[in-house]
Amino acid sequence: ECGRDDVLLASTTFRLSDSRVLRASTEEEVIAEERNVWIKLDEMIHLLGRAQPGTRIPVPAQLLGLLPTNDTEWPKGFSLREHAHRLEDDRANIGTYSKSPFVRLSTAYPEYPLIRRAGRLSYTIWLLIDGIAASIGAGFDKEDYLNTLSISDRLRKTALYLELVNNAIKQMIG
Repeated sequence: ECGRDDVLLASTTFRLSDSRVLRASTEEEVIAEERNVWIKLDEMIHLLGRAQPGTRIPVPAQLLGLLPTNDTEWPKGFSLREHAHRLEDDRANIGTYSKSPFVRLSTAYPEYPLIRRAGRLSYTIWLLIDGIAASIGAGFDKEDYLNTLSISDRLRKTALYLELVNNAIKQMIG
């Protein structure tokens, strides 16, 4: 017997006990949201570099390892791809205590599901932007974010926070 709070797995829309609705996203929607997050992250890094000239803005290699290697169209001036290529070409070793070679997930495991890669990005990117978002008073609610079931929705929330951060940096640098 099914109760009103049960989830029907055959459906594309789920109603949860707290009245939230989970809509299944297509792979194309998730990949588009993932691309948008990468673009906004790249913009944030450029803006931080303008705000503090001469300062190298580190991007965790573990995060860069999630950057897609497929035929993704990146905007002119998108520098994260070049940075990832440089790490690969230099056979860079990463890690604080134990060193291991930099590897891009899509290169090492070409069959790795794109949705899973985007899902990993939706969580790991906050290692980089959590402190920055807090410093501008963006009001990031970790519990709400972790309770967001949809990868697409998490990526959309991430893009929103990156946009807030980027706008705050733009205001600072004039």
